[in-house]
Amino acid sequence: MNKAIPLLALCLAVLLPPAVHAAEVKGLYRAEVPVSGQGADEREAALSSALDEVLTKVTGYGGVAEEPEVADLVKDPTHLVLQYRYRASPPDPDAPADAPTQVLVVSFDKAAVNEALRSHGLPIWGAARPTTLVWLAVEEAGRQRLIGANDEAGIGSIMRESAKRRGLPLLLPLLDLQDRSQVQVADVWAGFQDTVVRASSRYQAQAVLIGRAYRDGSGQWRARWWLDQGQSGGAHWDTGGPGIATVLEEGVDGAADRLAARFAQTYRATGMASLDLRIDQVSDLTAYARVMKYLRSLGGVKDVAVLEVQPGTLTCQLALEVPARTVVQTIALGSTLSPREPMEPAPPGQEQAELTYRLVP
Repeated sequence: MNKAIPLLALCLAVLLPPAVHAAEVKGLYRAEVPVSGQGADEREAALSSALDEVLTKVTGYGGVAEEPEVADLVKDPTHLVLQYRYRASPPDPDAPADAPTQVLVVSFDKAAVNEALRSHGLPIWGAARPTTLVWLAVEEAGRQRLIGANDEAGIGSIMRESAKRRGLPLLLPLLDLQDRSQVQVADVWAGFQDTVVRASSRYQAQAVLIGRAYRDGSGQWRARWWLDQGQSGGAHWDTGGPGIATVLEEGVDGAADRLAARFAQTYRATGMASLDLRIDQVSDLTAYARVMKYLRSLGGVKDVAVLEVQPGTLTCQLALEVPARTVVQTIALGSTLSPREPMEPAPPGQEQAELTYRLVP
């Protein structure tokens, strides 16, 4: 083993830009809360709201603030705050006269928040998350239409803001000629999952959310949702409310809850698991630095040790704070490492064998 490699990698880590990882969510520990002033009482209430939002994103659990274990954290979040600042709200001519005119922007200490969650046995959902493609059909005035990526100010905006609030990477289809040749609004409306999922392959999303929204006879909005996670199965649920924003937000919440239940994991209070990886096509020091930065960025990875360096191949051991299955699933979500052959993580309680990947160019 070349003992100079770790030191060289440390130097390269400072000099080289970080690798881009698919579905890596930014701003998990940051929140923005509208406020009317900068008084102490309003600031304290806004900080609590901000922490509520951050805990929801980090755990993936929409009701986390209601848990007795975290009630004290939300009531007094000041020791978790890294920094905060005020900025003016964008002008909105349609806003009521008493609408908030400022926004409190809060950044929380990632390490402190994670430690608080670990100490209470609550899950942490890492930044690498499954991209979810949404096919939504909406019926208004007797006409049905699909919502696409170019819907910036209407329904598409509601979906994006809801997904941002939950820390869920979300895509809307382009609805170009290729999409429309494969999917019709009737396919989405009827929930023809096989047809829609096949057409979704071009987007390389890890989950597909299909929805239909309409007004019922009483004027209430209703929506039906189907979530497809490939071989991991799917789910369906209904939402309803007086406005379309409510049913769309609850649809996104339902998807986030179900995905978090699969990917968010409770960290180990004691002990440390490990996972050995052999990575091929690590052909130079730039590739080496890219691999090391990526592995250290994975949620639940405490440390990365280099076991062996051979021409074109790097063997590492990851010290884990989560089950090995979680890290294997997280790697599968990204586009940095590709398995040499189809693999399944070892069942709980069984030792994980060395896994072989190749570095994707």
